[in-house]
Amino acid sequence: NYSRDPIIAIGNKFIITNLYNEHRRKETGSYRRIALELAKKYDGEVVDMPANKEGFHPDNVYLEGGDVFVNGKEIYVGISGNATNEAGIEWLKNELGDEYTVHTIPLEHHVLHLDCGLMLINESQGIICKEDFSDYDNLPESLKNYTWVEVKPEEAQLMATNGMVMNSKTIIMTDAFPHV
Repeated sequence: NYSRDPIIAIGNKFIITNLYNEHRRKETGSYRRIALELAKKYDGEVVDMPANKEGFHPDNVYLEGGDVFVNGKEIYVGISGNATNEAGIEWLKNELGDEYTVHTIPLEHHVLHLDCGLMLINESQGIICKEDFSDYDNLPESLKNYTWVEVKPEEAQLMATNGMVMNSKTIIMTDAFPHV
């Protein structure tokens, strides 16, 4: 279980996502209970995505937290065909309205989520595997001036870009790549 995938926090919204893999879909129930408690403390709103049909029906709407990065009022959503789909991105745009700008970021098909190829450390630095992007040169303008620590594709596959920023001095990530 990866708690980043079934729930996304954007502003005061706790979004309970629709996971692509059927064996993971029941995870959201537990996170919904947690979100409801958090919403009480933070004047939040728990938002459920529309119900999906069983299996991999073409009308299903998928959005997974590993594909979503919040960068102020800009939201980056990765899409590779393995998790989040176009319908999920459109749903998110409609849910957030004009307050946020949602950017679709195409990924190579072997990349599960955006967080497997990119990590934002702060407003100007990040970790990236450029080869994981279908069109790296067309990343959103807001990411073009970042200073990137670049990792190789084989390192990204082993989660070199996947960590958790705790504060301005602390990042939790694997110790398998000390050079990163």
